[in-house]
Amino acid sequence: MIIVCDPVCWDLEHIPVNAALLEIIHRAFPSEEVVFYGEGSQIENLRAQLTADIANSISWRRVVLPLRYASFFERWRDDFTLLRHLLHTLRQASSGYLVLCSVAPATLMALKMLLLGGAAGDKWVQVVCHGVLTELKGWRSRRPWLRMQDFRTSFIFGGHRRIQYLLLEESIRQAVLKLFPSLEGHLAVLDHPVPANEASIQPIPFQPPFRIGFLGLASTAKGFPNFLHIASTVKSRVSDRVEFCALAWTPESMDSSLLDCLTIKPGSQQVSRSEFIRHIQQLHYVCLPYQGDYYELSPSGVLLDAIASGKPILASRIEIVANMVSRFGDIGYLCNDGQDFCDTILDIVQHADEGHYRVQSRTMEQVRLSRTPQSLAIKYRELSRMPA
Repeated sequence: MIIVCDPVCWDLEHIPVNAALLEIIHRAFPSEEVVFYGEGSQIENLRAQLTADIANSISWRRVVLPLRYASFFERWRDDFTLLRHLLHTLRQASSGYLVLCSVAPATLMALKMLLLGGAAGDKWVQVVCHGVLTELKGWRSRRPWLRMQDFRTSFIFGGHRRIQYLLLEESIRQAVLKLFPSLEGHLAVLDHPVPANEASIQPIPFQPPFRIGFLGLASTAKGFPNFLHIASTVKSRVSDRVEFCALAWTPESMDSSLLDCLTIKPGSQQVSRSEFIRHIQQLHYVCLPYQGDYYELSPSGVLLDAIASGKPILASRIEIVANMVSRFGDIGYLCNDGQDFCDTILDIVQHADEGHYRVQSRTMEQVRLSRTPQSLAIKYRELSRMPA
């Protein structure tokens, strides 16, 4: 039995990667029973994302998750109860392991306390790490009461016996190893998989207006103010030949005058996957104007969406993107700063080199094929083993 659980995500959160992970597990271990525990709307969206045969092969269990803004101790209490039940269920099986699709600091603390108490028996746990890893670096409160609630404390607490951390990019594994060299035997990499049950999008005519899109959460950390500056600057030069589209959402109100440079403006909530795909298929490039080192320890869902759709990228020169370029070749443009983004886009618009664009699109398609559930199932089967 393989028990898969997402104790953190609701509704549409992590649907593409969670669905892909479920298909990978099913393909890697077709004879094993797979049981998924998750929030009700998450389950409905996962079933819709998967093909009927795979969705029907999985046993689905609805659970009540802690509220989105639950305190550390409220979440710890609920996660401890849920994980204790899951580990007890797993111990009744002759073989198998538990997969946590995501964790909060309280989740990992609860898991480690249960493992220290022997709740897993001879079983083990695979923990998929997303953006929470960014908390391993940077500012930490000096107050002991708050410091004990952060992810670094949970990560260090109790060691890592019977835990395998599943990282979604090789560059992230290297970054974690710099901080914790002793973890090498507990870190495995499964390239961030593309969404299950989605075909690549066919290339569109490479002609004006050239459409450049910003995807996901319209936040400062993800570079949305940078995108607005780039869009405003380029539109002032070649207004009729380029369109900037924010296929994005923001929970905060924004000055509407700042959005005048956009053809599609961010909404107040995340749209359905089908509507998102309908919009992204009209783009020529996906823009990732990231700043700082946020993605040193975090995978990028936007980069994954660009890969899944076969769209070349315009990206900041960060390690996660540079590593992909070194592996596969020309998947778009790497830019050093805002001026470099503007100059690159102006060059694309003014020269309209369709031959070069098709090369980039074909290379991105090769990246996509390497990250389908079918391609990753063999690697996943090999890496899924009890940590030393």
